[in-house]
Amino acid sequence: MTLFEVSIVVIVLGILMSLTVPSFTRVTEQNHLDASVQYLRSVWSAQRVYWLEHRTFADSMTSLDALGLIDAKLAIGNDGYFTYQLSNVADDTFTVTATRNGSDVWTGTLTITQDGEVTGFVHNGGTVLTPPDF
Repeated sequence: MTLFEVSIVVIVLGILMSLTVPSFTRVTEQNHLDASVQYLRSVWSAQRVYWLEHRTFADSMTSLDALGLIDAKLAIGNDGYFTYQLSNVADDTFTVTATRNGSDVWTGTLTITQDGEVTGFVHNGGTVLTPPDF
């Protein structure tokens, strides 16, 4: 093989890599978003169980964790990709917010309320990722 042939192969491989890397990062971020939605839904389910026992919603993630209703990552409020916060808690309402952190590229917020509907999105300035419809 000549140097010219090797350089052509390297250039072709570089072009192929440049086409697949953006797709790979988008898919990876969609996986993080899907996991966050599942965490939000697990908090929603835990809140419903808590309400059945106490006739009010829990005012902290620690209360839900103490009963073994949520993952320990949620109890500390961070799964490495999103920060979780419980707010607007009353007898009949609550809001859980997941805010994207730990990325210089991706940003956004997801929210779930006592109604169980997840809203929000994550974006990188060009690509917008939304929660999946279940």
